[in-house]
Amino acid sequence: MYTILNNNLNITENHLKILSLFSSGYNKSLYIREVNRMLEISPRTAQLILNDLETKGILESIMRGKIKTYTLRKNQMSKYYLTFVEVYKTTIFMDNNSLAREITGRILPLISGIGLIFGSYAKGDQRDGSDLDIFLAGHADTRKIREVSKTYGLDINLVVYPLEKYKSVIDKDILLKEILENHIAISNIDGFVSSVIENE
Repeated sequence: MYTILNNNLNITENHLKILSLFSSGYNKSLYIREVNRMLEISPRTAQLILNDLETKGILESIMRGKIKTYTLRKNQMSKYYLTFVEVYKTTIFMDNNSLAREITGRILPLISGIGLIFGSYAKGDQRDGSDLDIFLAGHADTRKIREVSKTYGLDINLVVYPLEKYKSVIDKDILLKEILENHIAISNIDGFVSSVIENE
C-alpha cells in the first residue's frame, strides 16, 4: 500500500484541461493546433501532453494527410482518467457558481441515478433569471425539487429519463447529444463515464 501511495500520477492541470476537451461529446477528433488555440497553450506543450496521454493509453492518433489527430480510446484506463476529469470540471464549476452549488446540494438527496447540469449553466453563459437545467437518468422526488425551486426563486428544468431508456438512446437522442457536448456531472459520475464509453 505504501508503495502505491508513494508513486505519482504525473499529470498536470493542462492534462486535465486537454482531456476536458475530449469529454465534450466524447467523440472529438483534435489536432495539436486546435488544442493550442482552444486552451491558449503553446503548440509544444499541447504536443507533449497529447503524446503523453497516448503513451498512457488514453488517446490514440492517426495521420490525416500531414496532420496527426487524436481521439479517445475506449478502455478501462480511459474511464479512470475521464472520471477524474469530470470531477475536475464539476469542482471548478461549483467553485465558481455558489447558487448552483447550494441548490445542487439540496437536490442531490432527492435524486438517484446519473445527474447532469446542462444548458446555459453548463455552457457558462447563464444570466439572471436563467433556468437551471438538470438531466437525470434515474428517479427524482419531483415534488420536493419544485419546493427547492420555489425556495431559491430559480426555475429548475428537470428532465428525467428511465435509466434503461437513457442507455438505449444515448447515441441517438438529440437532447442527449446536446447534453454530452456541454455538461457538468453532479451524480453517479463514474456511472455516467462508463455509460458513454461503453456506447461509443
